[in-house]
Amino acid sequence: MILLLSTASHLVWLGRYSDRLYYYDSIMKQLIKGDLKKSQVQHLVSHLGFIADSNASLKTMKAQLIYDLEQQRIPNVIQSIETNIQEAKGVIGKDTAELYNLIKRLASAGTYRAATLQLHACNAAMDQEHSTVTCFWQLGRHFERLERAVLLNNEEAMSASLEFKHWINELPENTRWRELMRLTNQMIKSEKFSDFTRISQEFNLILRQGV
Repeated sequence: MILLLSTASHLVWLGRYSDRLYYYDSIMKQLIKGDLKKSQVQHLVSHLGFIADSNASLKTMKAQLIYDLEQQRIPNVIQSIETNIQEAKGVIGKDTAELYNLIKRLASAGTYRAATLQLHACNAAMDQEHSTVTCFWQLGRHFERLERAVLLNNEEAMSASLEFKHWINELPENTRWRELMRLTNQMIKSEKFSDFTRISQEFNLILRQGV
């Protein structure tokens, strides 16, 4: 399969936004259940830019964070998924596109939890698409996880780096993506945030110029 460069870029962003929706849903569940301590909520706010006062009480921070997720972040991510599906529907199956369309309809009905659960069916369908389509989508998902792990400075950064490297290796050879392989290897060895910054800059430059 030969993808238009812009279409490949939309597949990458579809993967990123899909994984971001999963993460936001996970945070929502933890907040509602009371599973997060004040220090953990403060960590999320300071490192991921959630709109909340990190000096407020835990109860206030949780309420602010839930409001930010429900009113801003989750609706915006769902809209971004919809936008990228519309741009990429020429290379994915009609049934797969319809599964994604259900996310928007469920969200419009105010059932964000159901919209997120719908992603399970969407992910299963994307895994059955053409290998090139699946590869760019997976690259987006794993870059999202890598970036989040690095920003949060958690122990998942190493495994996320290895997964990201795997999907770079699956992409067509003799492309600029190979530069990302070198940078990723360097970051895995050094474990420095500055090396991730270089990967991120190159990754976003490739997306802007056409992957």
